[in-house]
Amino acid sequence: MKRYPVVILPGWMLGATRFEPLKKELSSRGYRTYVVDFPGFVEGERIIRPWTLGDYTQFLEAYLRRNHLKQAIFICHSFGGRVALKLLSEKPALAKALILSGTPGFRSTHSTRLFTIATISKIGKAIMSLPPLSVFQDVARKLFNILVGARDISALKGFMRQTFINIVEEDLEGYMRKLSVPTLLLWGARDSLVAPSIARRMNETIGNSTLTVVPEAYHNLVYREPKKFTHEIEKFLHHVE
Repeated sequence: MKRYPVVILPGWMLGATRFEPLKKELSSRGYRTYVVDFPGFVEGERIIRPWTLGDYTQFLEAYLRRNHLKQAIFICHSFGGRVALKLLSEKPALAKALILSGTPGFRSTHSTRLFTIATISKIGKAIMSLPPLSVFQDVARKLFNILVGARDISALKGFMRQTFINIVEEDLEGYMRKLSVPTLLLWGARDSLVAPSIARRMNETIGNSTLTVVPEAYHNLVYREPKKFTHEIEKFLHHVE
């Protein structure tokens, strides 16, 4: 079986270091492996404006060109899958296969809650910027975050806050329906951030897809259990022509 290069796309705000165990496991099996550090993330370059999902797909295309990667196997954790779905729905020739794990192709309860909070937060910010309410803006924002438990968003600083909102607002269903790349949905049975029920819906939506749910595994299956993860990938790749 030919060993195509592997490109790992990390989850939200994660850096390449987190995926080093998976990279080592893949390398030991003969795969030339790359891990992308997305701009604005913990180990990526700084951004000077809010980004959109389209900005991240353009960045990934440029990354592939720089590394002379004409066709690769894409392994995507969570957010990384969003980028791959958008790019590969338009340019399927870039991928030999696509592996998604914990990617919110449809909004889960968790992501719907974050989307709602983000929307309310934007409206609230506009209202509180008006005098004389502007003097209470910082206090009101902290109180709002406490009331809704929105630490996920409130912890984001600078441009990454609006970037997050841009990302969760973009609907992925159209990309999934258009996707033709052989796709493995490899999910942890105990994923509480993006439940296996979301993966099942994605499996029904992506035409050329297979779903494998790993017992006793969580959202971090990709980097927490690299041997198990790689074993499932190779079983899938064995059937990809």
